Amino acid sequence: MISNMNNMKKLLSMKMPKRRKLKLKNQETVIMPLNPSLSDTTDSRTQSKLDIVVASESRFTQILFFLWGLAILVVHLYAESITKLPQCKMQVKPWFTTESSCSLLMIDCYESKFSGKASDFTTQWSNFDRKTTNRVVIRHCPNLEVPDLLTDCSQLGVLKIYNSTITIWNKSAALSQSYHPNLAALYLVRVHLPNGELPAGLLDDDFPQNLEDIEFCATNLRSLPEDFDLKWPKFASMYLEKCEFTEVSASLARLAPVDLSLAGNPISTLPPSLIDGTVDFLHVGSTLISELPARITGASNSFVLRVDNTNVSFFWDWIDTLVEHSDIGIVVIHPILATSSPYCADLQRIYDREQVDFSVPWSDGQSRILSNATMENWPILQATVSCDSWWSSTWYPLDFEDVYSGIKDD
Repeated sequence: MISNMNNMKKLLSMKMPKRRKLKLKNQETVIMPLNPSLSDTTDSRTQSKLDIVVASESRFTQILFFLWGLAILVVHLYAESITKLPQCKMQVKPWFTTESSCSLLMIDCYESKFSGKASDFTTQWSNFDRKTTNRVVIRHCPNLEVPDLLTDCSQLGVLKIYNSTITIWNKSAALSQSYHPNLAALYLVRVHLPNGELPAGLLDDDFPQNLEDIEFCATNLRSLPEDFDLKWPKFASMYLEKCEFTEVSASLARLAPVDLSLAGNPISTLPPSLIDGTVDFLHVGSTLISELPARITGASNSFVLRVDNTNVSFFWDWIDTLVEHSDIGIVVIHPILATSSPYCADLQRIYDREQVDFSVPWSDGQSRILSNATMENWPILQATVSCDSWWSSTWYPLDFEDVYSGIKDD
C-alpha cells in the first residue's frame, strides 16, 4: 500500500504546475561546478538508490496483487463448477469445500415422482452440507416418512410440511433442542397425522425451546397428550386452526401461549383457565361456541378476542374491565371482533335504528357496557366491538399458501 502511494506521488509530480513554469522564466542560469562537493555526490546516490527501491517495491506489489486476483478467479471458477441441485432453492457454493451449502431445501414429492419414504430422501439430502440448511419445506408427499437425516440440520430455523400424509415420524428423527437449537417456526398445513395425534418426532423430551411460532392449519389433529405442556415451549404463538378438536385440553391451557388460535375447530365450550392465563390474543372464530366462560378473574389488560362466525350473542361482565382499560379515543385494534355473530347482527340493527335494544334480555352477570344500546354508549361500542368482514377466517394465510404451493400442472 505504501509503495502504491509512492507511485501515485511520483505520477502526480510528473506534470509541472503552471505557477512553477512562470517562476522558472525569471530564474537565473546556474553553472554546475566542475568538481562537485562530496555531499552533493552522496545526496545524488542516495536519491538513486531510493528510486530503485521504490521501483522494486512497486513491481513486487503489482505481482502480488496479480497472483491474489488469479487465485480468487481459480477458486471462484471451481466453486461455480459444483453441480446445481434442483432441491436447493437457495444454493450457496462455498470456495473451500466440495459440498454445496443449501440454505433453503425444498422437497416436492410430486415433482420428484416419489411418495416420501425415508429412502427417497437419502439421495436428495446426500449431495450438500446439511449443517448449512436454514429452512426445510416438504410438500405433496402421500406417504411421508420423516428421515433421520433431519437431525443433521443443526442450523434449521424453519420447518414446513404442506399437503402431505405423515405415516412415520420416529423419535430418531425428532425435533430437539440438541439437534435444532435455532428452530423458531414450525408449520404443518393440510397435513394428515397418524391417528389424529402428534407423532413421536414432535414430542421429544428435549423439544426445541426457542420455537416461538407453531402453526397447524387444516390438519386432522384432534387431541394433545396430557404432558404436552411439559415438553413444548411456553409463551409461544400457537395456531391450531381448522383441525378436529372437540374440546380444549387442560395441557393446552397450562401451556399458556401468548397468541392462540383455535379457529375452525368443532369446539363448543372454552375452559376459564384458557383466558385466565397469559394469552393476549385468542381466536375462537368459526367454532361452535355460543358464549364465553362466565367467570374470568385474571384476563390480560391487553386481551384481544375473536368470536367472528360464532353464535355469541352477549358478553359477561368480566369483559367490562377490559373495555375500561382501553382508550376509545385511539383505536389501533378493537378488543373484540364479532363479525357474522348474533351480537353484531343486533348491533347493526341498533345503529340503523331498526331496534332499540339487544335481543338477549339482560340478566345478572352480563356486561353492562356491551349490553347498553343507548346512543350515548355508541362510541364505546364502536371502539370496542368490530363487525368488519374483511378479516380472513384463519390467522394462517391458507388461501395464499394454496395458490403459492399448490400442484401446478404445466
